[in-house]
Amino acid sequence: MKRVLLTITIMFITMTLNADKLAITLGTPWLGVKYNITTRFSAELRNVTDTDLSIPTLRGCYNFYYNEKLTGFAGLEYGTISFKSDNVSGNGNMVSAFIGSEYKILSKMFIQADIGYSTINLKSSDYSVAGPEWILNLGVNYYLK
Repeated sequence: MKRVLLTITIMFITMTLNADKLAITLGTPWLGVKYNITTRFSAELRNVTDTDLSIPTLRGCYNFYYNEKLTGFAGLEYGTISFKSDNVSGNGNMVSAFIGSEYKILSKMFIQADIGYSTINLKSSDYSVAGPEWILNLGVNYYLK
């Protein structure tokens, strides 16, 4: 856990030094931070914004198409899941491969859409469920500079 926090701290310090590559992302239903490492590679930290569900994820993207208005990307995502409801609580993980695009609508604002094939594993004290899911993400990215 200490290594994860140290890695996130170092990543955050590096990102703030290059704020022109840093974006705040807001999607359905997540909030995140995206950092364009180069024009070809980016990384993103996300977390679902639900009181009964927590899914912090790390995404890595390869931008296979890039120009001023449009970026096409593909990538991998890993996340841990914890959930609670009135009757059941538990945890699990997810792994996804996805493809999508980002389109410039204002000077610092982009809309983003991607679709991915995910494998999700969930466990509680009484149940264990695993299986594939298709996930569609829609969001807005706001770049700081």
